[in-house]
Amino acid sequence: MADKRIRVISVHGTGDSTPTQTSEKWWEPDSPFCQALKQELAAQGIAADYHAFKWSGANSVVDREKAAEALAAEVRQRSKKEEVHIVGHSHGGNVANDAAIYLRWGKKGRRRTIASLTTVGTPYLRSAVSAFQRFGAYFFIAIGVIGAVGLAVTILSSIAYNMLMVGGAPPAVVAGMLLILLIGGIAFYFMLKEAVQGMRRVSRPGSLRSEAAKIFAIWHPRDEAIAVLNAAEAVKIEPFAPGALIRGSRVGGVLWGVRLTILLMLAVLAFVIAHALGVEFGGWAGADCEGLACLGLQRGDMAGYWFVIVTPLAVLGLIWMLIYGLYRLVFGVGAEILFRGAMNRTVRNIFRGMAFGSVGDQRPAAVDTQPSVFNCVRAELDGPLAERIEAGARAAAIALLEKYRGEIFSVGGNHKELFENIPNDAMIWNSLVHTTYFDYPEMAAMIARHIAAAHVAARAD
Repeated sequence: MADKRIRVISVHGTGDSTPTQTSEKWWEPDSPFCQALKQELAAQGIAADYHAFKWSGANSVVDREKAAEALAAEVRQRSKKEEVHIVGHSHGGNVANDAAIYLRWGKKGRRRTIASLTTVGTPYLRSAVSAFQRFGAYFFIAIGVIGAVGLAVTILSSIAYNMLMVGGAPPAVVAGMLLILLIGGIAFYFMLKEAVQGMRRVSRPGSLRSEAAKIFAIWHPRDEAIAVLNAAEAVKIEPFAPGALIRGSRVGGVLWGVRLTILLMLAVLAFVIAHALGVEFGGWAGADCEGLACLGLQRGDMAGYWFVIVTPLAVLGLIWMLIYGLYRLVFGVGAEILFRGAMNRTVRNIFRGMAFGSVGDQRPAAVDTQPSVFNCVRAELDGPLAERIEAGARAAAIALLEKYRGEIFSVGGNHKELFENIPNDAMIWNSLVHTTYFDYPEMAAMIARHIAAAHVAARAD
């Protein structure tokens, strides 16, 4: 007979937010993993209720932040009545980690809202905060508070002055002032909401290390998600190599040289045709003649027209060379000196941002297998279990390839349908170490032992 019931909250990872009718996903309360965990805990005299915390599952810093806030609020309420244990997978572990930070888990003098926190295959992300970002966050919230208070004081004092000192103000004036206060208050509410979010990001604690609050971090050395993010962090992306913009400007220089020389010749030809048709042109400054007449050309003089057209052709090469040289100087040499580094950094940030889920100025800069804020019990899988997980993923990958082999290598196959089906095929999840941790009963036993130890410690407190 269990002496106390506990609550286990599962937090899914990126792209894993859709429940199934058969409860086959690990985080669903009736899944094989949750049932195995329930049995393991029951064997140790612990009865557990299960709850799946669902979030968008988007690979986005902002979505993970919102999920962490919602999870923290839920844990805060549940922990008042029951003992809460959290199990997070992949970026679900980052959501749980951030929720624990918001709750100041383990901080001396605070109520212990989380009894245990287990993460599986979580690539812990760290964001670098510059001094300028820190100053900007605090400055933004300061001017927001000052502005909101200033608006309220100004409007309310104006109303009071008009009502008491002047002898009363027209109702329309008072209503207008109150409307301004309402609109301004709404604007400042959203402004301060964003300001508080920014301040929370830059003021995240560097450490909340406590012997009573340790994250149990499990990962496989062949975990693809951690490996990919490590590679994205370490790879040197330089799409624009030294001299690339100078070399690349050659084609543009040729094309624009040709285009502008053609436009010049067309302009000369149009001028000649217009003159021949009797179009009047203004006189040149200080000259007693008009247009081409200043060159001694008379209307209808075909030989003169021919001379005006052919003369630019004689210097056409010089004109083209001038345009070509200016283009390469500006868009080749100039761009190489001024913009090549910035362009490389932009592409690098875009690539890394797609991998890390960066949004705006929130750019995770590092990935690790353990958290930076809390103490951690590291559990790198090895031995027979690690080998079985890797072998199972490899066998599933071979089966996936075999399933689509005919369509992949056939000349007349429907490749459009093929590449639409593969990403949605459930077999893709079975072919990764990262998504098959919970298929093995040893994982339930390992997590149950940690939860049981934390339960004993919580009851001792």
